[in-house]
Amino acid sequence: MTDEPTLFDLAEFEREAVAATPWDGAPLNYTADYYEPAALVAAFERYCAEHGHFGCIPRSHMWHSAHYGGGPTVTEGHELHMFTADAWCREADHDHTAAPLPGGGRYQANCPRCA
Repeated sequence: MTDEPTLFDLAEFEREAVAATPWDGAPLNYTADYYEPAALVAAFERYCAEHGHFGCIPRSHMWHSAHYGGGPTVTEGHELHMFTADAWCREADHDHTAAPLPGGGRYQANCPRCA
């Protein structure tokens, strides 16, 4: 290895490539609209692929799984998926005039069968 600085960041190239592809799923920001659990998980994964994982929860304000290693609770044909979102916005570079966030932590229990 040498002590020469790296002239490019491969992870940044990967994020730019993902961002250049069209997205037609759940919004890549906070939403109060209903989306099935798989759509919310896919949207959060897409956000992380575009922007990286560091600070992704407070910066995106997106719904993300609250299972932390476990899966949904399944009983009698129903699946209870738990999600949480950070609806506080302390980010100076975000537009706070268009649609202000409600503030606080938000939680949802989502059953695809019941919608």
